[in-house]
Amino acid sequence: MKKGSELKAGAALTYLLMFISAFTNFIIIRYLTIQLGEAEYGLYAMIGSLAATMAIFDFGIGATITRYVAKYRAEDDENGEANFLATSLVIYGVIVVLVLALGAVFYFNFDVITGYLNQVNTQDIMWTAYEVETGRTMFIVF
Repeated sequence: MKKGSELKAGAALTYLLMFISAFTNFIIIRYLTIQLGEAEYGLYAMIGSLAATMAIFDFGIGATITRYVAKYRAEDDENGEANFLATSLVIYGVIVVLVLALGAVFYFNFDVITGYLNQVNTQDIMWTAYEVETGRTMFIVF
């Protein structure tokens, strides 16, 4: 295949994947709102976005590990690879402790956070005790 046709095929596949992803998300969101209801789906979406926000605490370390492990293996430097992986393990350990501490703060103060959201809310939508407990459960699952 020529380079130009490969680029066109790649672009077409990218657009096809974007369309399939959007269509699938539309179907899944529709299904979830029917099964969960609007209030619980909103709670699900909020907890999911909070979990996704906490997931960025990786800081790109995974890609860095892949790069340097490949480099050390290409150079046959087992000692450098072992030192790098040990350092990465310590860094990941610190990140895990920070994320768990932040998650614990959110979990144990979820009622305080939702109470504050109820106070600053300008609409007639309030968090019920059931939604707060469901949110805590969802937070643990995510």
